Amino acid sequence: PFTLNSEELELLSHYITHTSRSIPFDTDELYALHVGIPNLAFGSRPVMGSMLALSAVCKCYDIVRHSHAPLERLEEIKGLFVLADRHHRTSLHQIQAAIYDDHFDTVLANAPLMVLYALAGHCVRVSLAQKAKRSGKSLSNEMFPLQSQWITSIRAAYVAYVGVHNSSSPTSDFDDGVPTSPCTVKDDSPSHMAALSGGSLYPPEDGPSEGTRRLLLPIVSATYGTAMEKLTERARTVWLEEAGSNTHAGDSSNPELQACLASLKLLDELFTTIFSDTQPNHELSPPASSTSGLQLNGLDKASPWLRRYMARVTSATPSKLWRRTIMAFLNRVPLEYLQLVQSALDHMPVATTQSDPSCFDKAIKLGAAQQLAMNIFSHWLVLVMLLDGVWWIGSIGQWELGRILSFTEAQCWTLEPTETGGTWWPESMYAVQKAIAEPVE
Repeated sequence: PFTLNSEELELLSHYITHTSRSIPFDTDELYALHVGIPNLAFGSRPVMGSMLALSAVCKCYDIVRHSHAPLERLEEIKGLFVLADRHHRTSLHQIQAAIYDDHFDTVLANAPLMVLYALAGHCVRVSLAQKAKRSGKSLSNEMFPLQSQWITSIRAAYVAYVGVHNSSSPTSDFDDGVPTSPCTVKDDSPSHMAALSGGSLYPPEDGPSEGTRRLLLPIVSATYGTAMEKLTERARTVWLEEAGSNTHAGDSSNPELQACLASLKLLDELFTTIFSDTQPNHELSPPASSTSGLQLNGLDKASPWLRRYMARVTSATPSKLWRRTIMAFLNRVPLEYLQLVQSALDHMPVATTQSDPSCFDKAIKLGAAQQLAMNIFSHWLVLVMLLDGVWWIGSIGQWELGRILSFTEAQCWTLEPTETGGTWWPESMYAVQKAIAEPVE
């Protein structure tokens, strides 16, 4: 047993009354976040720590989004960030013991909370940076958006799910694979409804804000096909050039380029899924680390409601929600591809003032595979821009794409072959989104 101080009790109250109701899509998910996970947290320090960290960041978001002058409350926001980070780090340390002791409920419940914490924290920092830039003010380094850690964090829940899935369980009598739909796992739904008798679900957030839905979405829908054709042709050119340069070695295979091509195929399928009117239930091909042949194993030790919730939020089961389908791209691509993207992003400095061109001065040499990886990633970020109506994602897509555009311009990289003419598609979509967002802000 453990006790909470007054500050932590306040965060717990905020989580129960607000945070846990602002994330779920339906009553099953509301039960998981509003009832199931909090009850687990009272017996699990790691889960409690992650809940409090997410709650603190949610309070930061509320200040930034709804306060008339959020930049005048930076000390308050900074204090909440420090508190959130302390709980997050403590939870990270404690979760190791839960993994070794096979506390599967703790491991599974902790993972999505950490993902939401990482995304929401990055979203708040991005929003603060945008407001500070427009106001001509500077933020302290600890308040500025971090580099690529948010990408790793998104994959964390999927890794936890697959890790528990792979855990050997001598007592398991399950012969089935991963559940293929949320309904394949029996659950105590009637008790869920009783448990939620005093709770309410906020209107779910799943995609574009009103301005983005009205203006950017139709443009993306009308132009993505040509953009993907150009990107595919660019990838083919890079592949042929690489093959030509390696003919003397007798082996043209390049694992990094292979990872890029696999990721490009997944991205093409993702665009088709998002904009397909004729196949609303279109299923994506298995992820790079497919779980299709695995048994339930460790998952049979987890609570059924938690098993089902994790299958949903990791997109291990098919999902029609844009926020899951789009973000699941980071779970599905090969790890080698993500490493290429992250290494490139981490080369890109973050300008901490309104005008800090010197941070882009240093020449950075990226290989053909890294540049192709960033080209693919930039096209995916256009889809992320369509999620600006989801509070814990917000302007992340626009911010990250803007960083890439500033850096490629400073480095004089040509991601769009000059012979094709026109503007690079992600750059065009970024310009549209920027024009939409600025009047709103």
